[in-house]
Amino acid sequence: MPKFVTLLTAMVSLLIAGPAAAEQTTLQVDLLMVEQPSWVRNRDSGEWPLQEITPAEAYVPAELAADPAFDWQPGTASDFAAQAEKLKSQGYRTLYLASFRFPQTRLRDATSWAISEGEPLTIAAQDPYAVQNGVDPAWFDRPANLAPETLTPISGWLRSWVDTYLFVEFDLARILADASTRDLLAEQPAAWQTGRTPATDLISGSFSNTPAATAADWSVADVWPREAIAMHRIHTRKRVKLNEIHYFDHPQVGILIRVTEPARNLPPEETP
Repeated sequence: MPKFVTLLTAMVSLLIAGPAAAEQTTLQVDLLMVEQPSWVRNRDSGEWPLQEITPAEAYVPAELAADPAFDWQPGTASDFAAQAEKLKSQGYRTLYLASFRFPQTRLRDATSWAISEGEPLTIAAQDPYAVQNGVDPAWFDRPANLAPETLTPISGWLRSWVDTYLFVEFDLARILADASTRDLLAEQPAAWQTGRTPATDLISGSFSNTPAATAADWSVADVWPREAIAMHRIHTRKRVKLNEIHYFDHPQVGILIRVTEPARNLPPEETP
């Protein structure tokens, strides 16, 4: 058989086999989240709605520790450790720093990493009376949540995949608890905390005598009223370039992300 026919057959076989015939590429995402310096934070006085940010399929590092294809590295081993130190000298405080290694996949097979840092905060349920009647002056712009929830000060998830191009998606938030607001609410509880419940006869004006939790109970149980919680959040999906540092800005926090192939990691770059 002529040599060119043999070569052509080999090439066709390789094309048919596609990606499965090639060794799977491992990618690494470096993530650095910082608090903006005071001269930047002071320009933002608003509070973002408290929203669900962690999907059920997000994995914490320990859940994938037994799989050698996945690896999580703490801040001290992250390729962004040098950037974190440089930003610290300029007034930025590190909130979260880590690296994640994972097999390159398409979006449908991408693994989401759960991001969690800090002491968990237990947040009180929303008042059911206010939810039923559509009135909650202190929380009107926030989604109803009738059960207490627990969030860490840094919460969210991150994933990366390749569908022709390289993409990164993340939903990260910083949760702030204001002790002075909680103390103020404990001293002056709102009217809806004095015993009113959904079992209310609005026509006669009579209310159920079922006791409701008071603001004073929050400090005893170490539960935070929702009015004393603020969330500053960045949720984005972006096409990125391999080995380049990408910066995501917010008045309260800043995020650096870089995707590399660990076998060809580049020396640390200057922060943009």
